[in-house]
Amino acid sequence: MSPRGQKSATFIGTWDFPSGNSADVYVWRDGVAFHTLHLWDSGPPLTPADEGYYRDVVRPQVIVRVQEFLKLPGRVAVIELA
Repeated sequence: MSPRGQKSATFIGTWDFPSGNSADVYVWRDGVAFHTLHLWDSGPPLTPADEGYYRDVVRPQVIVRVQEFLKLPGRVAVIELA
């Protein structure tokens, strides 16, 4: 499965949340930028417990998986666009 028709999208994992919700996460390149897409069972807004779990557990793990995908371990700057 590719998000939004991105043929080069790579699945990097599924995360399960305290509420029972889950998200499949994909990464793909668009020119010089890399993007992630979270496909939720039940999309945002998240429960307060799920928000905390995303911030403290899932987000850091997604960053590590993207670094592994890019073969760029170590410290990174992450820019989030709303």
